Amino acid sequence: MGRIPIKYVSVLILIAVFSSVLGKSYKGAELRTKESFTYGRFEVNYKPPAGEGILGSFFTYHDNISSVSEWNEIDIEIMGRYKDNVQFTTITPGQAIHDGHFYVPFNPHLGFHTYAFEWTPEYVAWFADGEEIYRQSGAHIASLQLAQKIMMNVWIPEYEDWAGIWDSQILPKFAYYDWVRYASYTPGNGNCGTDNNFTMEWRDDFNTFDSTRWDKASHTFQGNKVDFLPENVVFKDGKMILCLTDETDTGFTDKIPPYLLWVRGFDHTITLHFSEDLDSLSAENNANYFISGLTIEEIHLLSDQQTVELKVDTIDTTKTYSVVILGIKDKSPNQNKQMGQVIPVTIAKPLSFPLIINTGGGAIYDNYLADQVWDPSVEYGHMDGHSKVWPADNEINGTEQDSLYANELQAAVKYKIRVPDGVYSVTFHFAENEFAEAGQRVFEVFIEDSLVINKLDLFSIAGLHTAYDVEVNNIPVHDGIMDISLNNWVEHSLLNGLTIKQESTGIQRKPSGKIEGFQLNQNYPNPFGSASGNKLHKGGDTCISYSLTALQGSGLKYPVHLTLYNVLGQVVKELVNKEQSAGTYRVSMDSKNLPAGIYFYHLQAGSFSATRKMILLR
Repeated sequence: MGRIPIKYVSVLILIAVFSSVLGKSYKGAELRTKESFTYGRFEVNYKPPAGEGILGSFFTYHDNISSVSEWNEIDIEIMGRYKDNVQFTTITPGQAIHDGHFYVPFNPHLGFHTYAFEWTPEYVAWFADGEEIYRQSGAHIASLQLAQKIMMNVWIPEYEDWAGIWDSQILPKFAYYDWVRYASYTPGNGNCGTDNNFTMEWRDDFNTFDSTRWDKASHTFQGNKVDFLPENVVFKDGKMILCLTDETDTGFTDKIPPYLLWVRGFDHTITLHFSEDLDSLSAENNANYFISGLTIEEIHLLSDQQTVELKVDTIDTTKTYSVVILGIKDKSPNQNKQMGQVIPVTIAKPLSFPLIINTGGGAIYDNYLADQVWDPSVEYGHMDGHSKVWPADNEINGTEQDSLYANELQAAVKYKIRVPDGVYSVTFHFAENEFAEAGQRVFEVFIEDSLVINKLDLFSIAGLHTAYDVEVNNIPVHDGIMDISLNNWVEHSLLNGLTIKQESTGIQRKPSGKIEGFQLNQNYPNPFGSASGNKLHKGGDTCISYSLTALQGSGLKYPVHLTLYNVLGQVVKELVNKEQSAGTYRVSMDSKNLPAGIYFYHLQAGSFSATRKMILLR
């Protein structure tokens, strides 16, 4: 059924999990195997939906239980709110949750990636694009011994701290599944997986619905805002699509134009965030925006395809502004067009440095700012997690700020701080107040895309009730937000406080769609065609080249989409649609059957996005 936050487990133990009574306002979808499996390698290639309050999953679950004492479940859950994070979970008898959130160097919502887990009597290990990310091998693994069905679903959790705040304006949303495969566990005698200990049994490419293998669910469960409907499981164009809809427009259809969710202004930038992926031509059309009192100088659709940055003359913080939008289209086949919306601009209130945050408490402590939850209206805050306050009489060694180190933020996935582009130092304040043994809590910390604290075991380093600080220097921020990610390996991460100092400012922001080492080049020749006067390129009328770079220490491939559009924003043809490793690629394009005119070619590779114009003459 998917992961339930641990704070709600005691409630759920007392209630029935599944219900045949349907009548909720929102409709989701679930596909599950008829057969149950014990041990094996379970693998999927899919693209989950983006958006606050939702998730798309792939998991196994023992559904024939009489009580939570028989609970067996293994999850891959990708929350719509995160652009660089996946969650891996086991749930064992008693509904005991063992999970880990993990930073990944790609946006899961922008393309298809392959995820897998291996379930054996000794361990459960999770993989992304062929690389092992996380492994559990504790005593609880032995209790994962009951046969489980393979399941995929898309739904809306009621738990805002975990999933984010739900807004129905983002509907509809879709999770796309390309294929699923299963390999049995055959230690010492297999043909795939770790040490070839697994034997491939079957693969479903979802070209059609195989009713002998799968069931479409029609139930709901506690903590879920949706009913699962069979009609929201759709097979189309070689994909299985799970649809998240309202109760009126079910199935794989999008009749709703993009909706502007929020607008923020700071310095020379107005940032607009929409409910869905936008058509790039209409999103970057100056005529579709108006802000009284400001001149729009540049427009950029960012790599998430849902956020637009308007470069304007200086914002006067003593004034109020509203953005008027008109004519912006989404990327659905229907090309739904926004017919008009007006929304006020939230003016940012820049932070002062050094910035000192009491991450474990909701009150100002000494000169530390109080912790808060992240949302578009605030300058800093955490995502997921909860505060824990230890007794005031716990003396903390190595500090005179006992109260700071006795309050902690537990199980946070992200901490985000809006900062001017520049270079920073960050001091993390920690204290272990719970576990008096080494190996009981292990976690790591990323800042931006760099691992800065590797598998920290506070007790083994500092002991119990002892302040432990880690300072990290020379952290560049190019996009106005410092992203701190916390990966929990054993138990949950913790954070007592943050001190952020500004080392320098004014570093050049990376332009929208420009990621170091990635490049989309101008096609050659251009203009092209029989009337261009240019010699035709061998193998086609024109050639498009692009470069992909490798992330340090990563062998991951990128989902690459090179698409040709006409001036109306309609797809003319898919030039590339595959996974590719780092390198330089050239694509020859034949213009046969294309009319003369202006075209645009758009490259999406992981989180990199860029568009260029070409001219065809006849």
